[in-house]
Amino acid sequence: GEYVEQALRVLRPGGVVALYHALLSDTVARESNLDDETLIVRETLEAVREMAELTSVLLPVGDGLLVSVKN
Repeated sequence: GEYVEQALRVLRPGGVVALYHALLSDTVARESNLDDETLIVRETLEAVREMAELTSVLLPVGDGLLVSVKN
């Protein structure tokens, strides 16, 4: 979440933020997985989803690619 917030500070409208490893070897989808790294990625994905200034898509490419465009 914090990395994305800092990126938004300097990103112009139409700018893109891309986050690789967004699926974290499928551990993000497993609700029973509560290790620290997985929880951080889940929180980041949730924060991005809630940001009205971003339009985002999660692509199941490689280990997951979250691409967000600043509105």
